[in-house]
Order: sequence, then C-alpha cells, then structure tokens
Amino acid sequence: MRQQTGVALVTVVLLLGVLGVLSAALVLGAITDTLVARNLRSASEVRAAADAGVSHALALVMPALNRWQESGFVSPGAAMSALLAGPDGSPGPGAAAADNGSLEALGIPRPPARLALGSPGIEYEVQLVDDDDPQRGLALDSSEVARIGENGLDSVDANTRIAVRATGYGPAGARAFAEATLGPAPAPALVTAGALTLGDAVTVTGSHGSVHVNGDLVVAGGVSVAGDVTATGQLAVAAPVAIGGRAEGGVPSVAIPETLPLVYRHTADVVLGAEGLMRSAAGSVLCDASLVPDACPGWLFSAPGWVQQGAVAGGVYYVEGNLDLAGVLGSVAAPVALTALADGSILVTGSLTLQPALPRVLLVAGGDLVVSGNLVADREEALVAARGGVLIDGTARMAGQVVAEGAQGVGSLAAGSAVTGSLALRYTGLVGHAGDRGVVVAGWRWEP
Repeated sequence: MRQQTGVALVTVVLLLGVLGVLSAALVLGAITDTLVARNLRSASEVRAAADAGVSHALALVMPALNRWQESGFVSPGAAMSALLAGPDGSPGPGAAAADNGSLEALGIPRPPARLALGSPGIEYEVQLVDDDDPQRGLALDSSEVARIGENGLDSVDANTRIAVRATGYGPAGARAFAEATLGPAPAPALVTAGALTLGDAVTVTGSHGSVHVNGDLVVAGGVSVAGDVTATGQLAVAAPVAIGGRAEGGVPSVAIPETLPLVYRHTADVVLGAEGLMRSAAGSVLCDASLVPDACPGWLFSAPGWVQQGAVAGGVYYVEGNLDLAGVLGSVAAPVALTALADGSILVTGSLTLQPALPRVLLVAGGDLVVSGNLVADREEALVAARGGVLIDGTARMAGQVVAEGAQGVGSLAAGSAVTGSLALRYTGLVGHAGDRGVVVAGWRWEP
C-alpha cells in the first residue's frame, strides 16, 4: 500500500513539473507574442505616419505644380525648383539653404518640427527633395546623376523629377520613411473624351506622338502615328495605317481636366467684351463696336462674339463669347504671336500662321473648337484645347497637344470630335494640359 502511495506521489510530482514547464512556456510565448505584436503595431504606426505625411504633402504640392503656368513659371521643372528652394526662394548654399524643400508656406512645418497623428507619440515630418539629393540615401555617383538627367544640385531640378519624403516617428525611437516621386506624365499628343474618328490625312509625330480616346476610336486608312493608338472603348482600324506603338481598345481612361479659359484671363493683353467693347488689360476702352460693329480695326463684333477679319496685332486675346478667326494672318516667314482664349467656341475659317503669345498656350475654348480653314502653328509646342469637342475638317499643321474634354451643352459647332481633314501634329511632351501639367506620382518607396 505504501509502495503504491509513493508511486502515486512521484507521478503527481512529475505531472506538476510537466504542467509547470508547460505553464512557463505558455507565459513565455504570451510575452513573446505581446512583444511581437507591440513591435508590429509600432512598425505599422510609424509606416502609416510616413504615408500620411506623404499624402498630406501631395495634397498641397500637386495643385501648386498643376498651376505652374498661371503662377508664371516657364515649365513644371521651374515650379519644382521654386518648391525645392523653399519659402525664401534661395537654393543656398549655407544658412540660406536651411529651408530648402520646406513646405511651411503651404502649411506643413519645417523639419525638425513634426505633425502629430491621433495616437500618442505618432508623428511625421515632411520635406521635398530633388531626386539626386544625398538625403535620399541612394549614393548616386556622377555617372548615375548624369544618367537620370540631373545636375548634382540638390535644390535645383534638371529633369522634372522631385520626391516628397516623409519620416514617421513612434514611441521608443521607432522610425519609417516613405517617398513619392513626382515626374512627367506621358500625355498623348491627341486626347479626347467620347468617340473620335481619324481621317486618312493624319500624321502624329514626336516622342509623345500618341493618340488616346476615352470612348470608341475609328482610324481610317493612311493614318500615321509614331506612338500608341488606344481607346477606352472599341478600336477600329482600317488598313493601311502606320502605328509605331500599340494599337488597343479597352484600355483605362485618361483623366482629362476641365478646360477653363478663365484661369488664363489674367494673362490677357486685350479683352473682347460681350457688350462690344475692346478693352486693355488695365480695363481702358480701346474701341467700341457695340453700335458700329467694325469700329475696331481688324475685328467685327457680332453678338454673341467677335470675328477676326483682317490684320490684327499679336498678343493674348480673351473673348467673352465666341470667336471666329476668319481673316488672313501671318506667314511661314513671319508668324503672328497670338494666343486666343474664349468663354465660348473658337472657329478657324481663315488662313492663319501663328505662334503662341502665351508660352505653351495657343487656343483654349470654353465651348467647341473647329478648324475649317488653314492653321499653321508648328514653331513652338502649345496647347490647343476645347471644353466641348474638337473638329478639324480643314488643314492644320501644329506642334503641341490637342485636347477635347467632351463636355456636353457647352457649344454647338461640333457634335463630338473628329479629324476628317488634314492634320500634322508633333508633340514631345513640353506642354502638359492645363489641369494636370504633365506631372504625376511616378513612384512610391518605403524604408524601414
């Protein structure tokens, strides 16, 4: 009996020992799991903080870059350099470089100042950096800097690429980095909403010589396009055609920003008013065609708009209504520097040889844009855009980008968009449409 009792006691002790070991293992596992979960949570929080910093900065920086023309910059790269130089406008060196890349003028404090998120101790700081800036930790040598088209100056952009860099902070020194690289968008030379028909006398050339339609696209034989020909809807191609890139339907749509001539009004040298008055930029009346329609030399007032019917001076013209460019203007040897902006539609029925008076902007219509005459504007790349449709049934030879937003009910000259005449269009991407400026988020990366 005693022997059986002793064996039972030994068994109980062994079982208690095993249970103790199991309990210790469970406790240790629970502690380890807690620490792992805490570390994972901390890593997630600082990563989220860094992402939040980048998103916050993008919401401020992208609109600023999107208005580079209205802000007086000659290119998106110039606007990027101004942001890199910071609020004082000086790229440095020395003490003057303290605010390089700072976004404090846009509402984000200058590092090392931080912004807090909801959780205690979770913060972020943000600044802009050039893509060859050593702060990015990429250790680019001179050959790599040259390869990406940069200049080795960390606050002067050379290749239209900069980065929004954010650091997320958490408790116990936890950190994470996030970056969004901003670069030029491969905007097509001809982009329209709705359906588009291309006739057999269309040639599109240049490094950005592509065509895209947010709708159905019909391409007749004889068309030559250096790049892609794509459509969100169906693509119908009649041979023979020459397409240097892909030809495909059912592709994602391209965002076409709203075409608003009004955003350029402040650049106007002359305003052709809806009441028949021609006014200077300062508002003084240059001539009154309200009673005598042709009282303004070279112009005829025909409500609700104006007709150019003879020689006129170059400059930026803003029309409160429709515009018909009906006269003969300029020559290949001496193009007239003229930019036309109209609240209504623009009709080209005359024979015009132009170059843009407003850098990279030639014709912008709040309604439709129709070329039934002859238009030559191939010296400098410039924007030709309509809020409604674009119809070319005459002859056009242009450099730049042609955009039709396809808005309904804004004009009565074009039922959709079509090129049934002759179009020679060259585009290397120097314009960027008035809403997106050709700058997008081109990449995103994280560092632990």
